[in-house]
Amino acid sequence: MIKKNTALYIPVLDDGSYLIQDRKNKEGSKIDFGIFGGKIEEGEAPLEAIIREIHEELSFLYTADDLNFVGNFYLSFQGVGGYCNLYTRKVGAQEFAKFVCNEGDMKLVKPKDLFKYLDIAHKPLFDKLNELV
Repeated sequence: MIKKNTALYIPVLDDGSYLIQDRKNKEGSKIDFGIFGGKIEEGEAPLEAIIREIHEELSFLYTADDLNFVGNFYLSFQGVGGYCNLYTRKVGAQEFAKFVCNEGDMKLVKPKDLFKYLDIAHKPLFDKLNELV
């Protein structure tokens, strides 16, 4: 199993929808849908990693004070295992309108439909997230 520590970001819109990444048209992607974020680089703190990843993937620049830490989870998914540092933020319509997805597309998903798109391995992340929002 490949080990990889990640920083992930799940924006929650005012209506309770989640913003996830539609990767169907992203070259080289092994999955159709995912969560924004990625690998924590050598010497990088999880918060630094997620700020970098959000900027790379959504062309939006946050500061450390803008994001809420949800928790640290161990996930194993499609042969990759590692610790995931999850961040969130309530996102209003004006902020959402400024997102530009550079890697795939964006998809808004109601909580009841979430696991039609994401693997059930992600359920612990959303269970904890739902406690906070």
